[in-house]
Amino acid sequence: MKTDGKSAANIPPAMIALYAWIALITFISLVFGRGVFAPVDPRTDLPVQGVHLAFSARDSVVEPFTALFHLLETLPDYKSGIVVFLIWIVVGVSLFFFLTARRRGEQTGGAVRSGIRAACVALMLYGIYICTALTSHFPNWTIVKDDPAVVVADLHTHSIYSHDGVIAAKANMRLHKLRGYDLVAFTEHVNPWGPYSVHYSKGEDLAVALAGIEIPVYYGGNFYLIAIGMERNTPLPNGLAWSQGTRQPMAPKDLPSYLWNIDKFIATVHAHHGIIFTVAFHLNASDVTALAEAGVDGFEYINFGHPPLHDDVRQALLNAQQRFGVALLACNDWHGWTGALNVWTLIYPPAGSAPSTPEEVTLAALRAHDARDIVPAVAYPVHPMHWQELVVAPFTAVYSYGKTISGWQLLSWWLWAVLLVAMTKLWRQRGYAPAQLALRLYIVIAGLLALINGATMLVNSYPYLFSSPLNYKTGWWSMIAGLMLLLIERVIAFCNRAAADQSGSAIPSHSRQQQSRSDDD
Repeated sequence: MKTDGKSAANIPPAMIALYAWIALITFISLVFGRGVFAPVDPRTDLPVQGVHLAFSARDSVVEPFTALFHLLETLPDYKSGIVVFLIWIVVGVSLFFFLTARRRGEQTGGAVRSGIRAACVALMLYGIYICTALTSHFPNWTIVKDDPAVVVADLHTHSIYSHDGVIAAKANMRLHKLRGYDLVAFTEHVNPWGPYSVHYSKGEDLAVALAGIEIPVYYGGNFYLIAIGMERNTPLPNGLAWSQGTRQPMAPKDLPSYLWNIDKFIATVHAHHGIIFTVAFHLNASDVTALAEAGVDGFEYINFGHPPLHDDVRQALLNAQQRFGVALLACNDWHGWTGALNVWTLIYPPAGSAPSTPEEVTLAALRAHDARDIVPAVAYPVHPMHWQELVVAPFTAVYSYGKTISGWQLLSWWLWAVLLVAMTKLWRQRGYAPAQLALRLYIVIAGLLALINGATMLVNSYPYLFSSPLNYKTGWWSMIAGLMLLLIERVIAFCNRAAADQSGSAIPSHSRQQQSRSDDD
């Protein structure tokens, strides 16, 4: 009888926090949940009709471990959100451990040191998580369309043929297909072999590939142009040295002159039946009008790899679409980092048109300059975050996450929580400290993922003679980081055993016997 009160009072705070968290997101889901989760049109922030987002039961199995990644994605500017989450986590953890130490009777100085140590551990764990999410392809939403004739496209992606790509072309196509894309454009940065050197594979598990190229108008300048769908004999820049050029327009002598002449480059691509659109994240409002008048076929209204556009540029793009009929696109600008892929461009074939391939439907719609057939879509609204939004970002992220969480994801949380209770009891019976063991498991899993991701990058690089140096470097550093994490886990285990042995030897034998009998009682 005497243990009932103790067991209720000795519930670990972490366990209380876990069940409070699950209860919170369950409440938000039941009361404010959307039911069918549809992406929104970033031009209006209204749901896009005819498509919805799904999260499979298989992908939901690891939801508690990938939830922080999904929380960050709900924010209008997830890169700013990463920093804000870090600040809140460090402050919250340090304050919690400071107050806990004070309740135990420690002096202020000792409590401060306890808070700082805890904050440093939290910082390390958060950094490990972000790096793991950056190099892994965590499960995410899949777009599902009602009309099979609609083309779901990602018109701005890269492979290891770009200097900053870390994924092979075939793996890029496979993951896009898994997430519901029909078409993926490889808009490689200028490389020694040119944009047509890769013969992309075809298969039922691969998205259709469209060749393209991304070039800087001025090296270090304001914007980049993307060309897709050109004929194979189109004269394009080949072998751009990224070390050349300055912040001012300065064309290296061995580059084609039209690389530095917007009108001539656009005319060249159009003459070879290609499409031109602009990466807009560095544009100002006057640039938008000038480029539309020069003849570009579209602009990236959303580029998930870069910060959101400012309001004046967004309005200029809307005006350009209304005046010139140019397409406004939503592109991931995906280089293989993370598994986000949370934006889509939907291309609707004209009513009554004959069935066509995804490439034909996409290129025809872009050439027609009929904005009604091209709809950008995002999982969550995207816009620059003001300081007020940044301050409360973790709370709004929790609300958005709970409102859009799928039933499978929610079930995964409850099942893992029940399993954790059982595992915690088992660990204690076997003499393990649950918190320390959980920390060690966290580090081991992160280390193994780093090793696997690094090895994958290196293996994918070898078939390509001119693959990205970044891919090699990232692969090696990832493997080194994985080995270091596994070594850290071994050091922690050794220190824990040494501390346990020292603590056990400091207790007289008769005291240990009394303690053992007391525990049995």
